[in-house]
Amino acid sequence: VGMCIVVFYVYANSHFSIDIMKSPEFNDKGFFARHFLIAVVSLGIRARYYIGWTMADSACIASGLTYNGINKETKEPMFDRFFGIELLGCELCVFTVAGTEHWNHSTHMWLKRYIYFLSLIHI
Repeated sequence: VGMCIVVFYVYANSHFSIDIMKSPEFNDKGFFARHFLIAVVSLGIRARYYIGWTMADSACIASGLTYNGINKETKEPMFDRFFGIELLGCELCVFTVAGTEHWNHSTHMWLKRYIYFLSLIHI
């Protein structure tokens, strides 16, 4: 997944750079063409973060840090103890809260368990 994002990032930044939106021709384009360009450019910018997180997740899986035991049903090892981002959940979310849950998933879950829930007990 990380390498696919790298290929998309290189392609998107070479064909759809942010300089397109600074040019005077950008305002002459139609409504849908402008919004398509904005969506592609912003996805290219977000791809920088996706590359970092997916490569870090791959390194953690390769080192065994994310090992979470054996699945009882399939008898295969699970590597889902923690992970950085859920790409589809982040890109296809409808609400902002769901987007932040998927953006930095393990940090979000840690903050939710140890900060938010514990602070409610002491209020």
